[in-house]
Amino acid sequence: DASLKPTSKTKRSTRVPHRRTSFLPDADKALGASILISLVLWIVSLPMTDPAGLDDFGIVSILPVTYWAALVVLSAGFAFTITQPVKSPWWRIGALVTLILLLHATPPIVYGTLRYSWAWKHIGIIDYIQRYGDVDRSITFLGAYHNWPGFFWLFAKLSSAFNLGPLGIADAARFFSVFSNFVFLFLVRSIYTRFTTDDRLVYAALWIFICANWVGQDYFSPQAMTYSLYLLVITLCLGPLMSADGSGKWL
Repeated sequence: DASLKPTSKTKRSTRVPHRRTSFLPDADKALGASILISLVLWIVSLPMTDPAGLDDFGIVSILPVTYWAALVVLSAGFAFTITQPVKSPWWRIGALVTLILLLHATPPIVYGTLRYSWAWKHIGIIDYIQRYGDVDRSITFLGAYHNWPGFFWLFAKLSSAFNLGPLGIADAARFFSVFSNFVFLFLVRSIYTRFTTDDRLVYAALWIFICANWVGQDYFSPQAMTYSLYLLVITLCLGPLMSADGSGKWL
């Protein structure tokens, strides 16, 4: 049929094919917004937290709803980026840093003093080294500390450099768990990246690590330094000290 044959007057369709539009927000912007909102909620919750209301459940019994809302918002934003691609890994790192602040900076700010009775003993050893310039290996009380003084000697030198006395050291040591977890975060991330190239797995595992890291090895103590050195050794064994072919043979 001639009517079905194309003619020179036939025009090509200029319609643009319909593309499905995603209603999901940009992952980077969503996570950035969740970090900002959670930080604001956290800051608002701090003056509302009164240690005088503590009961047998500890600090969780006095945390206001804004604090829990901060954790929910941050967790939701981070979980969303695990299912969506991100342009920059720094947003996920920022979320992990914020999580550390929410979990580990809240107690020292709320209590206003150094926690854990043994931390005060550690400051006593540091003060001893500051006063006498050495340790007493024959001492009977806390003799183990005087015979393995690496941690105490290091912080005695740092404290002297910044002209800090025992109370000044105690005030700074309140936030030692925050610093420790920052170090753990860096080292554990270096370890996880040796086992997978999927950033989602790495950062999800880091989130779980920070949430579950409650065994008390991160306070102002030799244990925190020892654990950091342990993670550093593993990082070196999985990185610079391993052969290029990944066979596990030592260089």
